[in-house]
Amino acid sequence: MNRSARLVELALWLIAALAFFGARALDPARRAVEGDAAKWWPAKRPERSLRVVTWNVGGSDGGQPHSLRADDLDAVARTLLVLDPDLVLLQEFLYPRDFDALRARFDVGAGWVRAAGDVAIVARRGQFVGGSSQGGLALAEWQFEGRSFAIAGLHASAWSARARRGEIGRAAESLLAITADFHLLGGDLNLDIDRRGDLLSNDPQRDAEIYNWLAERLVDAGAGSGPTAEPDRRLDYLFVSNALERLAARPWKGRRHGTMDHDPLVVDLRIR
Repeated sequence: MNRSARLVELALWLIAALAFFGARALDPARRAVEGDAAKWWPAKRPERSLRVVTWNVGGSDGGQPHSLRADDLDAVARTLLVLDPDLVLLQEFLYPRDFDALRARFDVGAGWVRAAGDVAIVARRGQFVGGSSQGGLALAEWQFEGRSFAIAGLHASAWSARARRGEIGRAAESLLAITADFHLLGGDLNLDIDRRGDLLSNDPQRDAEIYNWLAERLVDAGAGSGPTAEPDRRLDYLFVSNALERLAARPWKGRRHGTMDHDPLVVDLRIR
C-alpha cells in the first residue's frame, strides 16, 4: 500500500471514529443512562463472566396489557446498549416486528433470535447452533467462550397456577433434555412466591410446588434481589446450572418507559 492510500485509509478510520463518538456525545439520553448505570452497578465486569438480562418489555394501560410499544423502543435499546449483555431474554416482544425495530437501535452482533409467541432470545456474542420454539417458549443452543449453553426463554400464564405449572415444568424438562455444559431458564414466570403483591393466583400452593421443583434442578440466580414488577412482585426469574457462579443479580429500577410495568433483571455469572 502506497503512502497516499494509507493516508486515505487513516482518514476514513478517523471519520468513522468521530462519527461514532460524536453520536454518543450528542445523545444526552444515553449519557444519562450511562450515568445512572455507574451509580447502580459500579463494579467492573470480571473476565470470563456472562451477563444475562431478562425483561418483560410490555406494560399495562388502563388495566389492559400490551406488548412493547414503538414509543418505548429507544428507551429499551439505550438500556440494553449500556448494560452490554451477552444474552437477552425478552417477553411481550412480538417477532419479527419488534426485532427488526430493535435491531436498528441495538447491535445484536453475530447472534440471532429464537422467538415464539411474544418471547425472544437475543445473543450479542457467541453463536447459536440450534433451537426451536412454540407457544410462549423459546429454546436455543448457544456456544459462548468455548462452552455450550442450553437456554429456555419463557413467558408463563399470568392468571392460572395450573397452566403456569404445566408450562414451567415442560420448559424445564425440554431444556434439561438438551446436552450442554450449562443450562439457563429465564423470563416472566409470573410466580409471586414471596406473595408481596396482589397477583391473582388461584392456587398459591401449586405455584410454590412448581417453584420448589424447579429450584431442585436449577439455581434461582435472582433470589433475594427484590421485586421486578408492579406493585412489588418478583415475577421475573433466571434459573441456572449450579456450575455457574452468581456474581451479582439485581433489577434495575427506573428503566421503565411509558406504561411499561417490569424492570430488567440483570445477572452476572462466572463461567467456571
